[in-house]
Amino acid sequence: MLIKGSKKFFTVCLAMLFSATIASSDFLIDDFDDGNGESELNSYWYFYTDAGDGGTSTVNGLAEDINFEGPYEGKEGTNGVKMEFKLGTETGNEDVKPYVVFETEFVKNKVIDFSGTEAIEFDVKSDIAAGLSVKFVVTTSAVKDYNHYCHVVKDISTEWKTVKVLFTKDPDIGLAQEKGWGKTVKFDSTQIQRFGFAVRKNENDSTLSEGTLYIDNIKLIGNPNIKKFDEIGLVDVGSYKGDGLVSKFDDEDNPTETRLGSYWYTYQDAGTSKFTKGLDADEVLAVDEAGGQGGPALAMGFELGDRVDNDGTMIDPYVGLGMNLGTFDALEAGATGIYVEYKSAAGDKKFYVEMEVEDSEKREAGVAWHVKLPSTDGEWKGAKVPFDSLKVPKWATSPEPLDLKTLKKINFKISDAAVKEGTFAIDKVYFMDATITGVNQRILRKSVNGISIKQANNILEIRFDGNKSIAGTNVRLMNTMGKVVVAKNVNTESRNCVLPLGKNACGVYLLQITSGNGHIETSPVRIFR
Repeated sequence: MLIKGSKKFFTVCLAMLFSATIASSDFLIDDFDDGNGESELNSYWYFYTDAGDGGTSTVNGLAEDINFEGPYEGKEGTNGVKMEFKLGTETGNEDVKPYVVFETEFVKNKVIDFSGTEAIEFDVKSDIAAGLSVKFVVTTSAVKDYNHYCHVVKDISTEWKTVKVLFTKDPDIGLAQEKGWGKTVKFDSTQIQRFGFAVRKNENDSTLSEGTLYIDNIKLIGNPNIKKFDEIGLVDVGSYKGDGLVSKFDDEDNPTETRLGSYWYTYQDAGTSKFTKGLDADEVLAVDEAGGQGGPALAMGFELGDRVDNDGTMIDPYVGLGMNLGTFDALEAGATGIYVEYKSAAGDKKFYVEMEVEDSEKREAGVAWHVKLPSTDGEWKGAKVPFDSLKVPKWATSPEPLDLKTLKKINFKISDAAVKEGTFAIDKVYFMDATITGVNQRILRKSVNGISIKQANNILEIRFDGNKSIAGTNVRLMNTMGKVVVAKNVNTESRNCVLPLGKNACGVYLLQITSGNGHIETSPVRIFR
């Protein structure tokens, strides 16, 4: 029997029952545990203040916009946002009260589709016992008058609390446009440009002068129509076979040599990151005879150290495996992409490897075309990576297209601070749809980190790219026992270095180049006679 007023109650219950039968697929935008200031949508977090309006408010003591690189302090001992702020007394605009903002912009001058999102959820606290008010702001392309959709979260005190804001127009528990000006526009979750958290004197006591805001675990609730930017789906091993096989590590004499006559190498940051498996007693890259799918593979163990200070810029820790290509013309070979079979340890759900592809173009430091390869959770999986799926970092100022005629190396870089240690193995690597006719082609010229290597008669010539600083660079050629057979410090006024080979026998040697900033790269080279 229904009583008066129960029809609405019945409808609500029915809706709740129906929604409970639909599998939810919440999307974690960022829990900040990786410590890199980048969200799972490839957007970067940043602070900005009222400086543009003539104000004097600061974040972390700076009066100008800054990228978010910490400090980190999150919920239950994890990483999170720690925004220390000071609000000024006024701005240059009498209609604008002092403010500071923590924000991310998803795609510059474009939009992202958040349809299917029911709410946004985040953890938040402050160091103000009396409570702090923070305005959560969502910017869509449809709103033109700065009266953006927002929700004011009140009474944020010294205890963490989880806040859920409905992704609908609702003045009490959802989003609503700023009142007082501008055209009323229907909220459109398919047209999201950015969102952020603002601390303003508008919502707080006018005497508020400084404090600290903490934010963690920002996620979309429901079934958002989102896939992680850059992330490639995985397929079963053996899903690709063809004539473009580059490497499978089964050569008994030179297992790290590719079918292009080039070699695999290792590299790591200038800090304390290291490989714990996969190198022999002389720290030389070694193939695990039983590390692959019933055969040999590169099976590596690693430990990531702390972030490294490079001339005032904090660099995330990293280790990596790379494959020299010489100068490979992918267009002539008919290649459409790269297929790789790999495995990461069971339980490493957050683990991912960044595959970087570089050509001979001279770009700004750190710019490479890349894609994220996700965790395989202890199973061998394959990843098909078409060239057109590779992306260049958003911060690149001049992202020239990838030159498929001059590919020079493929790197597999591990730089995820959420996973401090683990294992990673690589088996077969193909250029998809390519035809590589020459097996074990011998090439005398190859590139390592922007460095050209060429053997001419009885010398090894190393030439550095003209746009790189080579101050303090040390070059060492070692035999496979780790003995240094020749070494040289590079003159900072010169762009090349010549190593005399003397009477050293032909065969495989290790060329180790240590740059002035401490970056170490070791690559096998074959000396011919």
